[in-house]
Amino acid sequence: MAEFAGATERTLHRDFMHEFGQTPSRFVEERRLAIARLYLESSRKSVKEIASISGFVNEQKMRRSFVKLLGILPTEYRDRFGEAAIRDERSIG
Repeated sequence: MAEFAGATERTLHRDFMHEFGQTPSRFVEERRLAIARLYLESSRKSVKEIASISGFVNEQKMRRSFVKLLGILPTEYRDRFGEAAIRDERSIG
């Protein structure tokens, strides 16, 4: 990122913290997580496929990010917020 921005890593980190209030790596992790959440909510793709599409190195890295940032596993997230869960709630109410 720093090279792409034409800055040193230290400068990028400092400027990023000032502008966004978080490190570049945390910013990227949160964006990847947002993409993964959308796929879990709206598709039937496997967790492994979603991890790849979202830019995670592997399924385990995505799982760790979910637990660290959301306190829930990807499969639990899908069960709670996926299309099937939404349809089930509508049929109950």
